[in-house]
Amino acid sequence: MKTINITSLLVAIIICTTLFSCKKESYQNVNIGNPPPPPEVISSNWFYGDVQEYGLVKDAPELTMDILSKGKVLVFAKGGFDSNDPTILPSRFDANYIGIAVGVGRIKFIIEGTGVISPSIQFRYILIPADEIVPDNKLDYNNYNTVCNYYNISE
Repeated sequence: MKTINITSLLVAIIICTTLFSCKKESYQNVNIGNPPPPPEVISSNWFYGDVQEYGLVKDAPELTMDILSKGKVLVFAKGGFDSNDPTILPSRFDANYIGIAVGVGRIKFIIEGTGVISPSIQFRYILIPADEIVPDNKLDYNNYNTVCNYYNISE
């Protein structure tokens, strides 16, 4: 009888010790089967670039392979000798053609023509992940103001 009481007492002590010594875990950052929120639209500030001789390569660390393959990369320019409103690239500016070549983490601006390019031209890129794209017939992606209004991008 004493053996049963001692055994019962030891089991009770072990159970109590185990229950009270465990730390309460935080489940605040645990993903319980919910997908992460979709990435948001990313826009740069307007920036100047010396595109006179060799073009310009702009680092865009947010430009990922996923955005390149499934999303949209919009690049706009404004200013110049004619004080152009924001215009989607590729396009003509200051009697030259400004094109772009995009790659992971970078945007290269390509200049074709022999005219002088105003140092007042500014550039801006907008990166739109696949989850944020709307059909082209529902949104004019070539119109800077329309894109900014739809995605709530501040000037």
